[in-house]
Amino acid sequence: MFHYKLVRDGIPDIIRENGEVPVYKIIEGRDLKMAVRMKLLEEANELIRAMEKFSDSNYTLEEVQNGILDECADMLEVLIKISEEYAIPCSNIICRLKQKREEKGKFDDNIFLETTYKRPGKK
Repeated sequence: MFHYKLVRDGIPDIIRENGEVPVYKIIEGRDLKMAVRMKLLEEANELIRAMEKFSDSNYTLEEVQNGILDECADMLEVLIKISEEYAIPCSNIICRLKQKREEKGKFDDNIFLETTYKRPGKK
């Protein structure tokens, strides 16, 4: 089976434990940056799919929470990797999060912006 993607450090061991042989390489530089971008998209898509899957009422609250929690954790892991690659401490991200909340708010009010236009007479 072909994968061609960035995986967590423990994945090769898990593959071996399952009786398969992992073939991998250690990447860096441009290859790593591209692989991290692709991983971010992969994890974002998995979170979206989980949100869609668990919007069905056939799941218990615990199943929904665990499914979404798993995907959020995967997304956060990739975001942490990105911050490390750019030498940005996680504490700086939290600080910027708080700053942006102060300046622009959060998403608590569920505001969906449809359009904007200039008021007549305003330049």
